[in-house]
Amino acid sequence: MPFVFPITQIYPRALSCPKRSSYLLVFSVMTALFYPVASTAALQQEFEFGDSADYVRSLPDAFDCSALYQADVAEESEQEGVAFCFDEANLFHTEGGMLTAFMADGAVGKVAYTLEMSPSNYSAVLSGLRRLNYVFTQVTVGNETLDVLSGLKLLDRQTLDDQLFTLANHADFSVPREFILLDHRSFKRALKAGIKSVDSLLNDKTAQRGFERLTMVHIRVSSDEILLQASQPFAG
Repeated sequence: MPFVFPITQIYPRALSCPKRSSYLLVFSVMTALFYPVASTAALQQEFEFGDSADYVRSLPDAFDCSALYQADVAEESEQEGVAFCFDEANLFHTEGGMLTAFMADGAVGKVAYTLEMSPSNYSAVLSGLRRLNYVFTQVTVGNETLDVLSGLKLLDRQTLDDQLFTLANHADFSVPREFILLDHRSFKRALKAGIKSVDSLLNDKTAQRGFERLTMVHIRVSSDEILLQASQPFAG
């Protein structure tokens, strides 16, 4: 059963300034349910899921970086057009990031954005995703996980917000953390459909019906790197 973090008293003013500015962006994520914002691309990039490899290749600053992602493939078996990279993409007003479009059957199937871990980059990524109307759906810090879909069946929104904030502040950045976010429309649909948890949505093919347009963003944060991966895992 997904972990529901125990309620503890939070004192935001006691946080150091860098931590406070970063973590407060995670607090009250449920308010995103009531303030829809239009989103045109998964991570504000210049291409969308389904765009052709030729189109992505034609964009300014794009270069074929397929070899970077075929390290275990013999040189004679390497393929071009598997991945296209954009240096210094600077999405969400971050610095030093690399954007990568991964191709599947000749079209964009997944988007990744890698950048150096810093309080300013971390803050910019989380606030940027909220502006694009993504909803935090699962948060893991160390070996503790809070599943929002599961938690909403047990707790009121304010209590769940408090627990989410507590978990996000539970450790410093030396402890790995992961976030799973869904687009606003799909999150509301999951609630209406009675989806029990993020894991059940990911692993139950029956539960995935009607979610072909779902966009999922998976964030992994370590002490030196932030990695965002966006995909539409149930697209036909």
